[in-house]
Amino acid sequence: MVTERSKAKLDPVAKRLLGACDSIAGDSPGGDTACSGSVRPGETRPGETRPAEASVDLPTDSQSANAIEWLERQHVRRAMIWRARSCTISSWLMVAVAAIVGSVIGVKLSMDVYQMASEMGLDDVYGHSGWRLFWIPGLMVVVSLVVVVGGIIGAFFGFFPGYRSTSSAIDWSTATDAVTRLLAVGCTYPEAYSTAAKVVQNRTSRTWLTETAMRVERGETVRGVSPYSRNDVAMLESLIDPTGENPTQQWQLASDHFYRVAKGRLTLLTQSMPFLSTVVAGFIIWFAISSSLGWFWVTVTRLIGGLT
Repeated sequence: MVTERSKAKLDPVAKRLLGACDSIAGDSPGGDTACSGSVRPGETRPGETRPAEASVDLPTDSQSANAIEWLERQHVRRAMIWRARSCTISSWLMVAVAAIVGSVIGVKLSMDVYQMASEMGLDDVYGHSGWRLFWIPGLMVVVSLVVVVGGIIGAFFGFFPGYRSTSSAIDWSTATDAVTRLLAVGCTYPEAYSTAAKVVQNRTSRTWLTETAMRVERGETVRGVSPYSRNDVAMLESLIDPTGENPTQQWQLASDHFYRVAKGRLTLLTQSMPFLSTVVAGFIIWFAISSSLGWFWVTVTRLIGGLT
């Protein structure tokens, strides 16, 4: 059983599930109206905002079990987000460190070659023009800046390849699971969408839920012409049938779908990202060393040839 003290520490969805929409059942006319609406359970008319099959008087034990199950799912999804984020950050750090080390190696070796050639009078090795020695290290420095700055910008806006799609699927799994559970306890569609919007992290899913809540309140359909209707949003809208007789079941199917997709994308990310970052980091180090050593060996060869 979830106590009133622990209830205050829960997220909005868990609080709503524990409340079980008492105002709908008429238990507290002046109490919590979070799930109240203009359409009562069992009514069916165009633009209705509550599924007819919703339960509004769940026993307290069922409310607690539902809330606990929701919190357990949230814990799993947070762990998935943490795995995706840590894998992405570690892979980016590997490439960034490789680019920085490659830049340092390239600049140091090029400076040594330039100094050696100047002291030995072998300026003709690089055509009496220092830029021929330093353009590759300069390119490495630019690559390092792009990797570091691009990684910071990507982390701020969530644009990392692989991570963005994975976090989107996890976020939609959270949203659809929340809507499913809230509709099952008798919440209106607008309140279910608005409450779900409070627990998602992705701006796209939050905006879609908020706009859909306002659209349903106006008596319009769940589907609408929106710039967000692509990728995961388009899949969600294809799974939700506005004219269906069992919307809660449709949302449950959507929740199961996005949970499977999230696990699949997370597996792909955690298995492919470390391998790709290792290959890229190794190539950067190899390119920096081999390109810089090329001039070094040319200079040494000319020096040995001059001595003989």
